[in-house]
Amino acid sequence: MRHQELPAVLFLFAVPSLAQEVIFTVDPTQSETGLVSNFSVDLPGTLIGDYDADTNPEGTRTLPGLFGGSGNQPIDSAFGLLGEANLVGQPTGGFVLQLDPDSGSVVVEGLNFDLLGGKDGSSDLLLHLEFETFRTFSPDSLYIGDFPLDLPIGSQVITDVVLTQIGPGGGTLEVGDASFAINALVPAALSFAIVVGEDLTPVGPLPLLLPLAGTLTPTDAGMTAYLGFDLLDSQVIEDPLPGFTIDDLPLELPTIIPPGELASLLLNAIIAQIGVDTDLSLELIADGEAPCGFESYCLGEFNSTGQAAVLSALGSPAIGADDLTFQGVGMPPHEFAYLMMATRRDEIPFFRGSQGTLCLQMPILMFTPHVIPIDAAGVATIPVDFANLPPDVSLLAGDVWNFQFWYRDFNPGSTTNTSNAIEVSFCR
Repeated sequence: MRHQELPAVLFLFAVPSLAQEVIFTVDPTQSETGLVSNFSVDLPGTLIGDYDADTNPEGTRTLPGLFGGSGNQPIDSAFGLLGEANLVGQPTGGFVLQLDPDSGSVVVEGLNFDLLGGKDGSSDLLLHLEFETFRTFSPDSLYIGDFPLDLPIGSQVITDVVLTQIGPGGGTLEVGDASFAINALVPAALSFAIVVGEDLTPVGPLPLLLPLAGTLTPTDAGMTAYLGFDLLDSQVIEDPLPGFTIDDLPLELPTIIPPGELASLLLNAIIAQIGVDTDLSLELIADGEAPCGFESYCLGEFNSTGQAAVLSALGSPAIGADDLTFQGVGMPPHEFAYLMMATRRDEIPFFRGSQGTLCLQMPILMFTPHVIPIDAAGVATIPVDFANLPPDVSLLAGDVWNFQFWYRDFNPGSTTNTSNAIEVSFCR
């Protein structure tokens, strides 16, 4: 790579003049989540006693109205679950950034955070209960309609607090002397669950637009992201979980007339509406690495052997492994080849009178100025010596280079041909 033409920050991270993918993992020891959420869940449904003639004959029975009726009948009711969560945690997760210094843009993909790092929080909950007039037996009591009850149900577990990207995200990328500055908007969804009794009551997903901002600093190992946001949001979601029901949730209801006892009831409901006011803040530090890998593309043309030359990368694209070798097979025996390299792809058939297709875009470098001999089996091999590379070339973590063999052939007269090409994403 010809570093003298690149800004200082690109020299540090060795980003070629094209989009670069960096995979970030959040460091929970240096990151923090703050979440204050006031929420209400509207739960229309019924109450019914836990009486069962066979299994619980001494249980509570419910009957609608002041007089008459028999058996154990459901009572139309409306419930509201009210709570406030004040949570602090150390997030885990990650995201992917596609950096394009040429266009000054960044694309955010795959953002997913467990905001409490796999731990649970808690919230004090209040059950708001409205019902028609009804009676209970065992214990005997009268509940007069139009007099709502508010029942504290204690501290409940808040779990699975997750923030997940739900659409394309992106923004601007500014190149500084020693870092990048990014400002991006990322559509995401916040969800969590409340443990009530033995049931999980999900809240969300709540769509949010995250204003992600901060800096990216190159390091010897790759890149470190310092990002964060503070977001206020208020929304109401109708029918958030179609088909979801709460079934036979035990509820001990204090008797009203006369007071002093507990009626054992079962609550059945659907989630009709969720209202949430959210204050979400996130400060995170994440470590980024370029992904390792090989990708073959652009097939070679048939040569005088009756087959196409195939270039393979043997070993690892990890520079620390120091075992990368390029090998071409299916080439004319006892001829010679060059290994070409470039940062970008292209597709130019019959370039310079060749029978092959050039799969690299100018400028093109020769990996070695010397020809590589093809042996009697039609194989050419060249190991990569990271400590002894061509002039002005560095293969560093984060670099993406494309390689292709260009070789001599007689088919039927003197000509040249090419192999397929391989894109190599180098990492540590």
